[in-house]
Amino acid sequence: MTDNITQPFCLVLSLLCLFPVATQAQVEVAGDTVCINAARALTTVTPDRSVARALSELITCPSSGPRAIAGAWARPPRDPGVLASLADVTGRLRDRRVHEAARAVLLDRAADTYTRLSALTAIAAHGDPCLALHIRISPTDAPGAYAYVMPGWRNDHQSRPGTEALSPSIREEVIALLDRLAKEEPEHPVDMVARLGARELRRTDGTRRC
Repeated sequence: MTDNITQPFCLVLSLLCLFPVATQAQVEVAGDTVCINAARALTTVTPDRSVARALSELITCPSSGPRAIAGAWARPPRDPGVLASLADVTGRLRDRRVHEAARAVLLDRAADTYTRLSALTAIAAHGDPCLALHIRISPTDAPGAYAYVMPGWRNDHQSRPGTEALSPSIREEVIALLDRLAKEEPEHPVDMVARLGARELRRTDGTRRC
């Protein structure tokens, strides 16, 4: 009886011992390759769909993802679609490095208005992952032309934690930052969107589930 029970078990155990190291190595190599290629795609001269795809892949890379996404804010893409993807991924990746990179762009008054507003949408999402500020691009350069913003709330929770966590008080910090911008840059598109973002963040206590 004992031989009949143990023999199949030993056979299964032997098979498992043949493969786990190779399988584990393949998974890690494949994962690393995806992350490496995605990070490289962000340096492409011509923004295209591959860059937007790389951004969505980098959010799953715990080590290289936050570094690459934060680095992208140092030279924000000019293409509106790619910039929108960068802002969306930044808002969903709850990591201190990407937050600080987007914050630096938001506070840079010499930066392009639309770029700053894109950074603002990411910062607002760090205040509440359910909040979504959708910016429409205006065809004119008139004052306030970029202040076409539609506030909304996400129905699904797609945020991911980074390896360098955001501050536990990030919600209050974001509200304070938006309040400050609203006072410092009156009648500027950033002022209008910051005021709207702060108002929306105050509507909930941050415990809402998307």
